Amino acid sequence: MSRIAILLFSFFLIGTFCFQLVSCAGKPKRYLANQASWVKPGDSKKAVLKLLGNPDVRKAGDASGEEWYYYDKKRHFWNKIPLLGSHLGKERLEVLQIVFDGDVVSKVRYYEPD
Repeated sequence: MSRIAILLFSFFLIGTFCFQLVSCAGKPKRYLANQASWVKPGDSKKAVLKLLGNPDVRKAGDASGEEWYYYDKKRHFWNKIPLLGSHLGKERLEVLQIVFDGDVVSKVRYYEPD
């Protein structure tokens, strides 16, 4: 093989490797049903942020309270088919609600709205 062919083949392998690394990157998956068990009443906001990251929505609650919401939309395999997906499978929404009293967790609730 010539040096040019070896060089081109090397670039091809490196490019393929880099493409595969980039294609794996993306938004990390959420498992809210499981993550709800990680948060306990009495935990601090700092601890919740460390476990779950920033919430999708923050709402002011009672007096000194606050509510944080984490959402995840679960899609069936068939939903991923272009053009047909919206007719074949259902999407469902998962919600994790964390209620704070001051800086301390007072309630943790996981649910799937209808």
